[in-house]
Order: sequence, then structure tokens, then C-alpha cells
Amino acid sequence: MTTNPDPSKASTATIPFMDADNDTSTACHEQQQQPQQQQQQQQQRHEALATTFHHQGYLTLSPLLSPAFTTRLLHECSSTFHAVLHYLRQCHEIPFDTPSRPKDCGGQTCGEEFEYPMGVGVKYGYRELVMRSPGRYELALLVDNDRGGGGGDVVVGGGKRKKVLSRELLFGEDSSSNDAPTSSCATLELLFDWIHEGIGSERRENHRQDDELQQQQQEQEHTQDEPFAQDHAQIQNLLHLIHTIFSEPDTPPNTTNNKTKNEYTLLHYSLLLSTPGSQTQSWHADGGHIHLQSHAPCHCLNVFVPLVPLCPSLGPTELRPKSQYYTRDLTRMVLGAMARKEWMSPVVPLLRGGEALVFDYRILHRGGANTSHLVEMEEEEEGHGDEEEGEKKEDEVIGGNGRDGRNRGRDRPILVMTFAKSWFVDVCNFPKRSIFSFRPELSVNE
Repeated sequence: MTTNPDPSKASTATIPFMDADNDTSTACHEQQQQPQQQQQQQQQRHEALATTFHHQGYLTLSPLLSPAFTTRLLHECSSTFHAVLHYLRQCHEIPFDTPSRPKDCGGQTCGEEFEYPMGVGVKYGYRELVMRSPGRYELALLVDNDRGGGGGDVVVGGGKRKKVLSRELLFGEDSSSNDAPTSSCATLELLFDWIHEGIGSERRENHRQDDELQQQQQEQEHTQDEPFAQDHAQIQNLLHLIHTIFSEPDTPPNTTNNKTKNEYTLLHYSLLLSTPGSQTQSWHADGGHIHLQSHAPCHCLNVFVPLVPLCPSLGPTELRPKSQYYTRDLTRMVLGAMARKEWMSPVVPLLRGGEALVFDYRILHRGGANTSHLVEMEEEEEGHGDEEEGEKKEDEVIGGNGRDGRNRGRDRPILVMTFAKSWFVDVCNFPKRSIFSFRPELSVNE
């Protein structure tokens, strides 16, 4: 469940994907029995959630992905992230291939001080990987189709063909001779395919409203026998909600077609990783407003899906509800909101793995400090180190940070899906330089 420090100061909403007591086949059967009624009820729920989203600037959704599906995503994201670091180390772009390590002070570690393999910001990053602040990484999980071989590519926003970043793209299809971490991105690719398929369905519905009911029935029949049918259905439900959120009228530049205005695309598909020792971020918005003269409906939003259960020591995301209204003229409008006593207290949703935080690109938010290493040190000093329920401390996956036998604490991995109106282009978050501009030097001693 989602938890806020003060529930009275900000509301949260949970999207009812399907009854927890019903399996997928039962839910599909019921929908086939009364499809028109089911569709109307779902649309009403989504409209209510969209209203809450536009008012508060965020939603928390539970559940979104099943534990089994989330665990697979965790392992695949871990493998890909460490493969990228390994690749950059072999290209002599970074001095070591771990996300962080304790500073060495004459053969001893320097307490809480860490060093990192790359510099902070876009200037020192790559099209695929940027360290946003010390110990906070964002790994782009989609790359251009001309990077490496293999299939699995699809067309995304802007007409560009993309595929999921994988070890095979980095080291080649036959890379068993090197010591790069083995990985498979089948689950990441499956989720990406669902999103691409679902956005295409929404787009077709936008142009052919009379076929909407028939299409939904076909989607349910298609997903009924899939291994992760419930996860697929939940992603479809999420995309229907996003479509409802983006159906608010707006006036984008050079766009007069109402159908085109309501179309949206997957803008970013990435992994956010906060390592032990990373500090609390400054309050910020991920993007600006289209109009500075008046408030416009949301044109871009993030879906954050934690891949491990969040607790305060991992530094979960903190938000200022309703602040998306004020960031177009922050100082003046915040002072006005404070004078009117409308400035909201921050909230910190503590999500389970596989739940989701959906928020407006323009809302003020920040990641908290990852102090999990300090918690473990305190537990060791007190003579106990019990793990929190449902959490694992594994060295081989993100979430367990014992990379060199000295590091304590756990990483905070977040899968990010950024959706935007089809006319919106985000050019600020990643540089042009690509890791594929370099070639690794493989050797026996590497």
C-alpha cells in the first residue's frame, strides 16, 4: 500500500485493475458477459483518477506489476546496468566498473565517503548513461536500431526505430568468450512491446471510436493465455488511464488536429539507480511549461515503478502536491500560494516493488538520501542485522551493494516510463555522445 507522512495533506488514489480474488480468466469471462458495462465502469474510474491527477499532480497505483514480473525486471536491469559499466571500463572510459566504491585513505576506507566512476551531469555522460548527481544514475534502456545486430526493434515517437539495450548489443551476439556479466532482456522487451502495442491501440481508437469495444474484447482474448496475462492487462489498463489524462484539451504549437493532439508516445524507458551514500536532491521539475502565461493540462508524465520495496533509508521520491501549477513562475507563484495557505506539505509514497508513482513532469520533486549503508552499520554495531520483510540483500543484483566486499547498503532501482504528447520533444536529459562510439578492448587479463 502507499503511505504518506501526513495523509490529511495529500490524497492518493489506487487504480483498480482487477479483483485480487479473481484470476485472469474469470475477469476476462466477466468482461465478455457485460463488455459495455465493464467499459463504462472502467472509463468512469479512469476519469476520476485523471481528475485527481490533474488536481494533485500525481497518483499512486497498486498493484501495477506482479512480484514475479517485477523480479525478472530487477535482474534484467541489474545485468544491463553492470554490463554497460563493464563495457565502458573495457573501453577505458571509466576507471572501475562498479557504481560506487568507498574512498581509499591509505589502505583504509574513508567512512561514509564514496567515489564514482564518472562525472556528474550531461557533460560527462553518454546518450545511454548519465550520473545525475553523485551516486544517482539514469540508464536509457532504448537505443537506436542501428546499434548492433539482432531483432526486436519497433518504431517509437518521432518515427525512429528503437530496441532494448542489452549485453548482446554491447558485446555482440556471440560474447561468451569475454567476462562481461551475462544477461537477457526478454522481460524488458516484453514490457516494451506491450507499451508499443497498447499505444498503437489507443491511437487507432482515437481515430476509430466505433471499433473500440470490439478491439478491447480482442485484446482480452489475446492476453488470456499469456504467461504474464495479468501484467499485460494491467499495462493496458495503465495506458487507457494515460490516454484519459492526455485527453484534456490543450493548444500545442503548430497543432490544429484534435485527434493528433490527444496522441501520445513513450518518450523515455530507463532505469534510475540511487546508490548508498547518494544525498538528497534539490527540489526540481523534470521539464518546463508549454505556456508561461497560463496553466495548460499535462503534456508529459513519469511512471516510476520501484523494483524493490521502498523504505525511508533507500531515499524514496518526495513530491510537493499541486506544485505543477506554480513551476511556470516559481518564486512569485509559490510566495502567493504560501500567502493563501495553499502551499502543500511534501509527501513521500512508500511503494512496494511493482507498484507505481505517476506524476506530472512539471511537479516539484526530489529523491531522498540513500542511507541504507548507515542503517546496516548501526545494525551491525547493535549486534543484529535483520532484513526487512520481503527484501533481499543479494550481491549479484541491484538492491545488494556488496560489490567489493567492503560496501554496505542497498541500491534503489526504479524503472521509469515517461509518456508525452506526440508533439513534445525532450532534448535536455541525455547528451549526443554514445557509448557505441567506443569499442571495448578485450583481453585475457581484463
